[in-house]
Amino acid sequence: MKLYEELAGHISGLIQDGTLRSGERVPSVRDIVRERRVSPATAMRAYQLLESRGLIETRPRSGYYVSESRERRVAEPRKARSAPRTTRVDVSELVF
Repeated sequence: MKLYEELAGHISGLIQDGTLRSGERVPSVRDIVRERRVSPATAMRAYQLLESRGLIETRPRSGYYVSESRERRVAEPRKARSAPRTTRVDVSELVF
C-alpha cells in the first residue's frame, strides 16, 4: 500500500468512526504534513483520493471539509400516477 493510500485510509477511518463529522473541517495539508511527517505531495494526493471517493470536498480559500452530500441524500421523486381515461375526439376537431 502506498503512503498516500495509507494516509487516506487513516482520514477515512476518522470520518467513518465519527471523529470527523459531516461539514467539519479536515486538518489542513500543512497540519497533516507536520503531524504525519509526510511530504505535501503525499498529503495532497491523499486528499484528492478522498475527494474522488466523495468523502471530503474542497471549499475555495477555506480548505477541505467532510462532505455533507453523504447525509443529504434526497429521496427520488415518485412518478405521478394518473388514472387512465379515454377521451372522445372527433376528426373535425383535429383538423381545426
